[in-house]
Amino acid sequence: MFIVLFQFSIKKKMKQTPNHVVSLPPGLIYQQLTKENLIDFSQTNQGITITSCLIALGLLAIIPDGKKGQLATGYWGGKKEKKAARKKAQAQMANLSRNSVALYVGTPEDIQKRQEQEWIKQGKLKKQLKPEAFNWFKPAAESLYLPDAQRGIAAIGASGSGKSFSVCDPLIRSSLDQGFPTIIYDFKYPAQAKRAVGYALKRGYNVHIFAPGFPESDVCNPLDLLKDEEDAIAAGQIAQVINRNTDLTGGKASGDKFFEDAGDSLVEGIFLLTKAVGTLVENQRYCDIMTAQAILSLPDLVSRLEFASQEKLNVWTTRPLSQIISIKESEKTVAGIIGIAQRTFQKFLKKDFMGAFCGKTTLPLDLEGKQLIVFGLDRNNRDIVGPLLATILHMVI
Repeated sequence: MFIVLFQFSIKKKMKQTPNHVVSLPPGLIYQQLTKENLIDFSQTNQGITITSCLIALGLLAIIPDGKKGQLATGYWGGKKEKKAARKKAQAQMANLSRNSVALYVGTPEDIQKRQEQEWIKQGKLKKQLKPEAFNWFKPAAESLYLPDAQRGIAAIGASGSGKSFSVCDPLIRSSLDQGFPTIIYDFKYPAQAKRAVGYALKRGYNVHIFAPGFPESDVCNPLDLLKDEEDAIAAGQIAQVINRNTDLTGGKASGDKFFEDAGDSLVEGIFLLTKAVGTLVENQRYCDIMTAQAILSLPDLVSRLEFASQEKLNVWTTRPLSQIISIKESEKTVAGIIGIAQRTFQKFLKKDFMGAFCGKTTLPLDLEGKQLIVFGLDRNNRDIVGPLLATILHMVI
């Protein structure tokens, strides 16, 4: 930054009237700004210095500084780009790998013929369809190949413009055609699921649906994601994901960071404690989030936790509980931490969809082969069921 100190010089004395008197600081005398004065000032040493500084700042603003001002570029793909994409995609499809995936929009003719031959062998199709026959899944006139799909694909458009029908659904079908384990998150359940499930079943897929609040939903107990009562990493991850998704302010709440972190640690410890209860009684039927909430609601909770940590529980199980035990003498602080932990459970412990989160897990947690999982969200209750659904989706993926 340039700092230029200068003092105006006087050429004419300022005219004063009896009714208009101006007092100026010593060394600074007013001079009326005119075109001639600017020209005269620009020819002085001070004027040349200021002009040079302005020119230098202008050049610095124009000349690039070596940093990229944009993250990426985009342009319309033509025949050349489509040809290169088709060549790479066909090579990836010939050697299927989860880390090198190619998808397409519009079923290629060779894939359609291969599928028809398999259906004829399985008895799902009596005879091969004629090209001119009416067929919803007939080969496309020209397929659009999308290589390296594992990096991510974005379909952008206004609501109701046909993104799901024209892009998302064909990409799902192409994944099913190649036999990839597939997960679908249906935000408008069952709008998209009902179009994909039948297609998957015809291709020999084992289909599971996790849609809390719907009768066809599988069961996924969040505590079954823990290996045992010492799996603090998974318990902490589940607690943090639930808390972050129940925070509707997007992390902009003005709460105390100490209480929020302490609440997460308490929820983590309660999850491990609930898992330990199943081990102690030799019955895993009690290992669910309803039992966790019941433990958290016990009177004189801190004293109970302290006694259990000294008598029956493993040290790694009670480690997340050490913070609240150490401050047991401060009743107000303990009450605040327990209140924050209670808030985590109160928002989604509802009768209508608790059945999807309690009991023995029937949802496959490890996807292998031809398996399809549909995560369905009830839009009417998304603020309530969303946090737990996001937790299961996060842990499965």
